[in-house]
Amino acid sequence: IGYQMLISSTIPLDSGLSSDSAFNVSSTIVPLSVYGLREKYTRTEMIKEMLLEDKGAGISSDGMNKIVSLFAQKNTVKNIDLNPIKLTTVPLPSCATFVIANSLTPIPKLLTAGTRQNKRIVECRLAIILLELKHGFITDPHDKKIINYSDFQGALGTSSEGMLALVQKYIKREPNTTETLTSALGCPLVDVVKDIPNY
Repeated sequence: IGYQMLISSTIPLDSGLSSDSAFNVSSTIVPLSVYGLREKYTRTEMIKEMLLEDKGAGISSDGMNKIVSLFAQKNTVKNIDLNPIKLTTVPLPSCATFVIANSLTPIPKLLTAGTRQNKRIVECRLAIILLELKHGFITDPHDKKIINYSDFQGALGTSSEGMLALVQKYIKREPNTTETLTSALGCPLVDVVKDIPNY
């Protein structure tokens, strides 16, 4: 059984307003509904499938925009933890106002993945590995116990100010090169980043 689907949206493309996530979510839910399979998949299962679609397109994504698209509730915000996915609902005060702005400077994610989206993810993961090494949390850069900033902060049991001091102490402001990173890691850079999704 085939079907034709037309998706229409008022979200500007390539403007940082998650038009790709909106398309991803709608193009996942509609076929499941058409074939009567909507209730057979949990929202978490659908998100995992959508992340695989992103990976197939060459995009590194943590799925936060997709998660909130599927789990959003009126008058609340979601605190999202990943790996595994865990959501905490936080009620919004009645006076809260969100301003969503379009800079009018398009950034096509698929065309700039290697220089923007994926590059940023690689840079952030590398920074955490360097902090773990310098702080003595790990001795081998391949032993990536922690992959994000908040989990590392929790493991150290320190404040935001403490983390800022750690970053200022160990992460230099000057641009890094492959050579300086290889020296800091104690092994070839490619050996460390090859496991980061879609490097």
